[in-house]
Amino acid sequence: MRLHLSPDELCALEAARQHGLITLAQAIAYGLTLAQIRWRERSGRWIRVAPGVYRIAGAPESPRQAEWCAYLWAEGRGALILGTAARI
Repeated sequence: MRLHLSPDELCALEAARQHGLITLAQAIAYGLTLAQIRWRERSGRWIRVAPGVYRIAGAPESPRQAEWCAYLWAEGRGALILGTAARI
């Protein structure tokens, strides 16, 4: 049984929790380099949806994903209100 997950597996798990999204900072924290992240973007595996926020290819777009995108893009410096804040 394998005990360690690869950086890609860690990113996929995080993205699954965040409606298909991963941030640049999260990807780096999980062990990917900037060159590896750029390659994923160029190859279409990741789609940039906001500065520093990527959607994993194949993850469906949705209103909830748009809310998460705004939340992740703000990196804790912004605020969501009412129903959106409650859902997140």
